[in-house]
Amino acid sequence: MRHVSADELKRWAKKTAITVAAVLIVGTSALAWLWHDRASLDEVDWPAYPAIEPSIDAATLKQAGVTPLEHSGDDLFAMLVLEGESGPEYWLGLNNFYMITRYNRSVNYAMSVHQLAREIRAARESRGR
Repeated sequence: MRHVSADELKRWAKKTAITVAAVLIVGTSALAWLWHDRASLDEVDWPAYPAIEPSIDAATLKQAGVTPLEHSGDDLFAMLVLEGESGPEYWLGLNNFYMITRYNRSVNYAMSVHQLAREIRAARESRGR
């Protein structure tokens, strides 16, 4: 895991992803880490606690059994768990997601802003604007 400077996290990156959906392999260290089960952690270099700052590299995610559902181009990720209609949803927050949380630190708020923006863009594009 690499330390991220404050300067790296201060910038909104235009036309880049905000989040990426992820799949977790059941029984892996990612779930133990997310639920603060320190005794079950494997030899994975996880941050001390789940945080919204992107600080987990792709190699650590892979080692822990986390698979992004699409390529983001980002180097660092934050592991996010949100309550969905059918149970937990796993997401990787990227730098732009972190930037949204600078206004309001709530992960639910940031995801709502992101999803609303996506819906507005889709509606505009469907009307040909």
